[in-house]
Amino acid sequence: MSQALTPAQYRRLRITRGVLLTCIVGSLLTLAITIWLFVAAGTSSTWRAVSTAVFVEFAASAAVLGAFAKCPACSGRLGSEAGDLLPRRCPRCGVRLAEPTNAETGESLR
Repeated sequence: MSQALTPAQYRRLRITRGVLLTCIVGSLLTLAITIWLFVAAGTSSTWRAVSTAVFVEFAASAAVLGAFAKCPACSGRLGSEAGDLLPRRCPRCGVRLAEPTNAETGESLR
């Protein structure tokens, strides 16, 4: 397998990262709202339950997407690395998942 992703594969990887990041940010935002609803006086139990359910949905989606993300080159599972959304290289085919800089390619992939 080649050691570089095509522009179409980079777009697919950017979409995966974007969805994963959206789920993480959404879960943090709904966690803050849920905590506020539990602390604030006068909020109904329905709003608390709804915000808790939305938080659980975002958190579960982020966990599943992070754990089962696929390599755009070989479709193998990427897994996760501590400190990064996705690993820098595919553990199966070894393709580099970091987007090349303009200096490396000479042009923009966007």
